[in-house]
Amino acid sequence: MRHHHIGVAVRSLDKAIATYQDIFSYRVLSGPFEDPVQGVAVCFVGSGSPEEVQTELVAPLGKGSPVDNMIKRGIGAYHA
Repeated sequence: MRHHHIGVAVRSLDKAIATYQDIFSYRVLSGPFEDPVQGVAVCFVGSGSPEEVQTELVAPLGKGSPVDNMIKRGIGAYHA
């Protein structure tokens, strides 16, 4: 089985996108878009290669979001 993406909890999508572009030369593949049901904003980044696992950046839309609570506890890996 091949993974499609890994999720990474971040405080700010804009800052995380810039960091992944600078460090890995990734580009935005999808998004950013908001999921108000989950209380998050998400964006997929990667090289665009079909062989590569994409990275889903997940940022809280506000305080109290499950992702916000994870970040406060120091957890960055969100899901795979």
